[in-house]
Amino acid sequence: MRASPVIFTLGSISWVIIGLGSGQSNLIVTNGFLALVNTVGVWRWLGRQARYEAAGNAAEAAGQPSAAASVIAASSILGRAVIDPSGEPAGEAVETILDCRTGTIRHLIVRFGGVGGIGEYIVALPLADICLDEKVLTTRLSAQAVASLAKH
Repeated sequence: MRASPVIFTLGSISWVIIGLGSGQSNLIVTNGFLALVNTVGVWRWLGRQARYEAAGNAAEAAGQPSAAASVIAASSILGRAVIDPSGEPAGEAVETILDCRTGTIRHLIVRFGGVGGIGEYIVALPLADICLDEKVLTTRLSAQAVASLAKH
């Protein structure tokens, strides 16, 4: 889940409170308007996300089980921990890259390290190096090998 709309709304409301406390009417009016716009944006964003998830769940439920693979929503991959074969954390899935010709996932974008985005590394792992199942994303690479990809 991306928290930006919520953070912007809270920031606008905070600035309105500061404006009320300091008697700055321009701060109150400007950030009051922004808080309204951000609130509408959050409402629309949450509704859109719910529709996306419902459609993904419906498609997943409609998928016929086969011996080859199961069907999962690509959005359900995002935010999952990626572990290496020994169970050590190798990062977190943050994005998928699709092949436009085949419509399949080609790469999984994984982030690791850092705090709050500072010192964070991002790498693209080929889907061939990832084992997808309903609960866990496992890479065939060790956590150290994934980390070394970011250094190149």
